[in-house]
Amino acid sequence: MTALGAWALWRSASPPATRPSLLTNDAPESPRAPDPLPPPSLATAPLRAEATSRAPPPPAPHAPPAAPEPIPAMAAAPVDPEEAHRRLASLLQEQLRQETVLAAAIGDLEARRWSEALEGAQRVLRETPDHARAVELAALARQVLDGGPSADELTIRVGALRGWLTDLQRTASIEDLLLKWPSVAFWERAMNLRADGTRALDEPAVRARVSKAIVTLALDDVPLERVVRELQAQAAIDITLDPRLRAAGAAVTVRHLDMHERTLVAALDAITADGGWQWTVDHGSIVVTPGPASGPIGTRPALQRWYYDVRDLVASATPVETSGEASRASPRFASVAALADAVRGTVDPASWRTVEGASVDGVISVLVVQATAGVQRAVAAWLEGQRAGK
Repeated sequence: MTALGAWALWRSASPPATRPSLLTNDAPESPRAPDPLPPPSLATAPLRAEATSRAPPPPAPHAPPAAPEPIPAMAAAPVDPEEAHRRLASLLQEQLRQETVLAAAIGDLEARRWSEALEGAQRVLRETPDHARAVELAALARQVLDGGPSADELTIRVGALRGWLTDLQRTASIEDLLLKWPSVAFWERAMNLRADGTRALDEPAVRARVSKAIVTLALDDVPLERVVRELQAQAAIDITLDPRLRAAGAAVTVRHLDMHERTLVAALDAITADGGWQWTVDHGSIVVTPGPASGPIGTRPALQRWYYDVRDLVASATPVETSGEASRASPRFASVAALADAVRGTVDPASWRTVEGASVDGVISVLVVQATAGVQRAVAAWLEGQRAGK
């Protein structure tokens, strides 16, 4: 160690108050500015290294400041269970509408209509931007339009989309339908509503909800499975098909139904009358099963069964809002049974006696007609004439 280095070490080890001065022997050193470091040179390099190595340790860190008092979070206002149920029904109908669009788009892919498939996917993405299957479908359609994947890859990817859709369409419970919809934003909306009172109802509560639910349906020759999905979405109540009915698929159809703002009970009664089916509430859900008198599943008579909403023509039915002359006219028939008698006596009377299986019945305020297509058209025209006062 050089003399200059030893001097620096000694100065750093001596307390400032008692350290002797080189200029005044043992006299205490008066306060002064610290000695400047010598100019850099090879001779002073050891001094710098030693001074650095002897630097005092950094001061102990201060204790962390105390965490501030948490600000109470604003609790979300609870949603009334009935309001939550209505919102869930609206969400399920949105899901079913988007599912229908995606089903058509997947069909367009299979038919090699690439632009139509892309447009269908984009329609869904405008409403639900994070829908994973719609994103995948749109990307595939664009890729094909740009020169696309190989034929084998295209077949595999379209098949995967078709498999997802088929699985979704065969899903029965609302809970599973929500979980299988590939959108995080949708899941969050749905789960919030489920937490607000739309699940875990006991059987009396479900029966009460079934009696109050209002639905609207207008359809012709639609598979029962699809009709059940529509009712389930509008009512936000689980509806399960018996495995025998579900296995029959498209072979079990509802030929015609026209109901506007009717109770779910009335709709189920009218629909299950077709083919001798029956429905009940069991373990918190509606279950549709073949009735004891129903024939083989999937077989249909040559006749068609149509359902006509005749509340405006029957005195005992719930009043409906109409306009014009019809709103001032009193109901033309005392009951739905009287209306059924009038149809049998007026519209092709011989067919009701000679055609096996032809019938006209009333269920609450719905006219249930089983007849040939030609007679059905005649019944529809006759009912319109009654509404017009002819």
